[in-house]
Amino acid sequence: MPKPQVLIIGDICVDRYWVVGGTGRFSPEAPEVPVYGVEGHFDLPGMAGNVERNCQNLGCDTWLPTVEYPQMPVKNRLVTPEGQQLARWDESDWCQESAVPWAPAARAVVVCDYGKGAVTARVIEEIRRLYVPRYVPILVDTKDDPQRFAGCWAWFFPNRQEHEYWRAQYDALPSVVLKRGDQGMEFRVYGKPVETVAAHQVPAASVCGAGDTVVAAAAAVLARQPYAEPSIVLGIANLAAAVAVQHPFTYAPTVRELWRAGHVLLG
Repeated sequence: MPKPQVLIIGDICVDRYWVVGGTGRFSPEAPEVPVYGVEGHFDLPGMAGNVERNCQNLGCDTWLPTVEYPQMPVKNRLVTPEGQQLARWDESDWCQESAVPWAPAARAVVVCDYGKGAVTARVIEEIRRLYVPRYVPILVDTKDDPQRFAGCWAWFFPNRQEHEYWRAQYDALPSVVLKRGDQGMEFRVYGKPVETVAAHQVPAASVCGAGDTVVAAAAAVLARQPYAEPSIVLGIANLAAAVAVQHPFTYAPTVRELWRAGHVLLG
């Protein structure tokens, strides 16, 4: 069976992890500041790039249009070998406007709008023009006003803070998946919760990128079953998040890992 294709549009960055060793002393200039030795660093794709990596690991072909950047945005994180984050600093915080290609094979479109500039009004209008008439599932993760996407008939994936800030706007939408962190997820229709799943109780090593995993897992389901029940979409997305947070750094679970976790967590 061919893999379903997911078109991913939005802001892209590099997640750079600087891994430090132990410290036995403090800075003479600032006695309460420990001195760390950097043992090395590695890069992972961030923002829309992390969504793409998750979709690929969940069995989808992907298309993430890219543009040439003078400097790719970089999120630097100072971490212990176990993944505990000690500090973060960002280099360049702007993305160029995304391209919106015609992808006739696309079975789902994911819009990753982190507010960095890639998702403009023109980009949204192109998505609306090209993909809404084809009834392709559209999934939106935005830090901005969700009403920008009016007429896209999309699934929206706000976290608690975003949902609270844009509460009136989200209450006017028919398909909202509220990501509630350690409290699980809630599917809301015009402001009313109609489906709730509790978070799996697992030891969390890192929550970096867990929201991306949720959106990617939902896209992987809807790309295969456009009219899947919200309970199915939320159940698989919730399971994927539980797998992801048990690993340090940003992590993209595989289909096999979801299958194994399902047996353990669901019985």
